[in-house]
Amino acid sequence: MGGLVLLPLTVVPLMGGTLPQAAQLIGTTYVCTGLNTLLQTTVVGNRLPLFQVPSFSYLPPTLSILAHPTLQAIANPAQRFEQTMQVVSGSILVAGMMQTFLAYTGLLVPLLKFISPVTITCIISSIALGYSHIAFAKVSSCFPMGLTMIFLGLMLSQGVARCGHYRNKNNHNHHKTTATATTTTNKILRKIQSVVSVLPLFTAMAGTWLLSAIFTAANVWEPGNLCRTDASQQNSLIQNMPFWQFPNPIHGFRFEAYGIIPMFGALLASMSESVGDHYACARISGAPPPTFGIICRGLAAEGIGVMVDGLLGKIVGSTSSSGDIAIMAMTGVASRAVVQMAALILIVVGTLGKVSAALALIPPGIVGGVFCIVLGSLVAVGLANLQFLSLSTLSSDGNGGKQSNDRNLFVIGFALFNGLSIAGPGGYFSTLDKNPFANDDDDDGHVNTWGQIAFALLSSPMVVALMIALFLDNTLPGTEKERGLDTWSEAALHADIHNDPAYVKTYALPFGAQLVGNFGYLEYFQRGAMPDPPANGQWPAGRGDIWECWTCTCWPSWTDRSTSQERQIQQQQQVNPVE
Repeated sequence: MGGLVLLPLTVVPLMGGTLPQAAQLIGTTYVCTGLNTLLQTTVVGNRLPLFQVPSFSYLPPTLSILAHPTLQAIANPAQRFEQTMQVVSGSILVAGMMQTFLAYTGLLVPLLKFISPVTITCIISSIALGYSHIAFAKVSSCFPMGLTMIFLGLMLSQGVARCGHYRNKNNHNHHKTTATATTTTNKILRKIQSVVSVLPLFTAMAGTWLLSAIFTAANVWEPGNLCRTDASQQNSLIQNMPFWQFPNPIHGFRFEAYGIIPMFGALLASMSESVGDHYACARISGAPPPTFGIICRGLAAEGIGVMVDGLLGKIVGSTSSSGDIAIMAMTGVASRAVVQMAALILIVVGTLGKVSAALALIPPGIVGGVFCIVLGSLVAVGLANLQFLSLSTLSSDGNGGKQSNDRNLFVIGFALFNGLSIAGPGGYFSTLDKNPFANDDDDDGHVNTWGQIAFALLSSPMVVALMIALFLDNTLPGTEKERGLDTWSEAALHADIHNDPAYVKTYALPFGAQLVGNFGYLEYFQRGAMPDPPANGQWPAGRGDIWECWTCTCWPSWTDRSTSQERQIQQQQQVNPVE
């Protein structure tokens, strides 16, 4: 419900589009998300169970394209929407081609060595903080429903979802098992709690939306009030939308420098975010740590997905989902087959025109409440990368003493603050009336393209924070341990990806592995040598795909279960060796 629905609802009106066009783009976004997720988890990606969702990293360059004088000068909204979509789609298509090329040629490997959790923290956090002026502004359009959405979202995600965990933990620790725990009422409450804990945001939004519909039917608000569910005066939208709809590719692409170059900044930010997501997903799902070559496979699949976004006419590119990782940690479900099934469901939902129309009618106050929660969670996802860093202000000086070491704290604080101070809401560039790099028009009347590009790049807090953090993190003295790089690279540096059963089961392609050698050539750019081929000369396929579940072969074998039980016993013995 974050990028899949909110981004089209926010951006399409700025492009001169209509509500039916927003509904069409919502369906396109669902279909692209499902297709890109299948690409990542099956034939071309690194096969980690990661959703490929719309990336907020692509929103700043998209907004800079919308604000370009050439497009703003178009008086007809329909023509402005069509031409803007052509520029946005062409820029996204080129960005996807560039990412795919860099990943499959191994040119990304040297770049990955410069990206640490310090840089990733600044990028992800600044993306969300850069839109702080949008979230509550939408809430203000209807304070009752907006604040209700925030309250329910917080209660369901942080209250209801956690209370059962603490109750069960308390009962386990004190061995208090009562007869009432088995009553029908408690069983129903546990079922409701399990659903709410997995779908807190959707449940809160549905509840708030239903409450708004009830108040609208009771005429609590006067006609035209933005709190009403019929305030958009598009009650016929659902009736007029076809039952089945399919993505409507843009007829023609426009490749403009003022759109393509800012997209490269979003491309770098999106890839940096994905690097952290791949390591986090592998750690939470119990998979072996990915090598640089495996990460390049994942980034190449994301690049292909971005090209799909451009070809089908989506307004932003795709990246791996950080929220998906949070759900894995909360539910304990990290199955590749589950993600593939969900991707198929998204494709089907995206082709249902009535569903897209209903989602397009969400009142703006509720949209703002969802933004407050989603963007706040995105900041938390960025800050979660701090767990890999040394944040101690004291470190050893090599002589048995201690010396001040606030390197990481300084880089993160400096990059975040100045990224917002320069380019954020209320920052320097947001207060200017015109482009400081060049006049909007040259003497001959043509738009100064390079001046517009510079202004677009430096008006994005994400890009500014990325440049500051990347420069400081790679120039200030600091060990790999302090920067968090040892946690990522050391464990996978000597991995035998073609013979280690854990690597084969997780990362090997389901078919065609021998044809491309599981992209093993990408390991050369990190190790300086090719990985060992399979010992028996055969390329085994990875396991755990959805088609195996249809034949009942993806369920754990008795050997897997025994191994899992033995691992649990070993962990318990490590926690309490006496018992």
